[in-house]
Amino acid sequence: MNNDNRTFYKWTWFRAWFPVLFFVAFWVNSYLNRNIGLLIRDPISLNTHIYLWVSMILFIVGYAIGLGKPKRILVQRNEQVWKINSMAFKWFKLLIWVTFIGCLGTIVDRILSGAGSIGATVNETEFVRTEMMENTTILTTLSMGLFMFAFMAFSIYFMAVATNYPMPNYYHWMIYGTYGMLCLTSVLIASRGFFLSVITYIAYMLFCVQGETLLGFIVKKKYFFIRLVSVSFIIFSLLYFIFISRYRGGEEGIKADTLFYYQPNDRYGLYKLDFDALNITAFLQTYSYMIEGYEYIDYFLEMSSPFAFRPAALLGGRMIRQIQRVVPEEYRRPPAAVEVGNSWRSAAGMHLFGWPTVWGWNLPMFGYIGAPLFMLFYGMWMGYCSGIFLRFANIGALMVCFANYSILMNSFNSLGGDVYHQIAIWVGIVWMYKINKQTRLLV
Repeated sequence: MNNDNRTFYKWTWFRAWFPVLFFVAFWVNSYLNRNIGLLIRDPISLNTHIYLWVSMILFIVGYAIGLGKPKRILVQRNEQVWKINSMAFKWFKLLIWVTFIGCLGTIVDRILSGAGSIGATVNETEFVRTEMMENTTILTTLSMGLFMFAFMAFSIYFMAVATNYPMPNYYHWMIYGTYGMLCLTSVLIASRGFFLSVITYIAYMLFCVQGETLLGFIVKKKYFFIRLVSVSFIIFSLLYFIFISRYRGGEEGIKADTLFYYQPNDRYGLYKLDFDALNITAFLQTYSYMIEGYEYIDYFLEMSSPFAFRPAALLGGRMIRQIQRVVPEEYRRPPAAVEVGNSWRSAAGMHLFGWPTVWGWNLPMFGYIGAPLFMLFYGMWMGYCSGIFLRFANIGALMVCFANYSILMNSFNSLGGDVYHQIAIWVGIVWMYKINKQTRLLV
């Protein structure tokens, strides 16, 4: 489990840009598949093409500016890293236990409440998520309250492994046990959420924090087991995603209208192949998550003003709901950007539960000129935090980067993230600046 090389103390292009590589790759792939992929989609306007390209380019430029040129890493010894980040490491044991118990409590709650089981997911897929939402208990609230510190625990663990921080072996089992329970939670509620998330967590630890190269991961013997598990896990995840796509749409599987929706849009004749039509539809429905949302972006761009300022939605829907628990009911309302976006969708007859994506939601938040500028500054902020982590091994900056990296993984929906993302970001900001003061004295 421990890191036995010095890559943690090297600045490489791959390591420095890793926090945004998946985000950029996903949207380039999504854009190409939208235009030449397996499904025919209505064309988007020229203005939307320009808006998307400008937003992405400005984000990349901003990240490059914030990151700066390759610099000398000023922290070179494990003991130095531990001393600089002592305020974080003293919480290590507590955070691991809190995260593990919170995740375990969620599973116990799902099973005891009758709202989740593997049998129900397999045999009653359509109804599992509804039953889960209707059967939340006090244990649900308590467990999620504990799990909100998860990204703090993961970040400290990443740093500990990368620097061979002395810790009991059971810490490794608890972290990977938590990953396993997250995947089990997804199965219990017929969701896909945590499967790929867990892969991205491990990838971040290996490539960004430990500084392993992609070639090193492919050829080094010490990663053989991880490679084997990763490939098996990805194959299982894809099969599970297709299963959920087929059976979550109705008691008998995919509804007929879904089948008829995809058949006329089959660009390359998949339905002509000798496969079950419902399985092809399930595959295309899973595939379509990568290319949906552009119609919302197109319409939101048409409706938006040049500038706006409604940033509250950046806190994320779940974070806002937790805040509203202490607000009198008559004052509770969704973020202004969500209200505006939903009014646009309603006026156009669009589905209110669709995913406008990060690019769509940025428009009611900041306007069609303000949104690309926001992505520029957002990129600069992420790049700056990445640079602080790489040069000074600052665990607060690591927490901010890791949380934003994970948020960007869900940018097909929005940019707000979950409660555990927000906790890691705000605590990470405080720790980053406190640790910076100590670093000046020790480096």
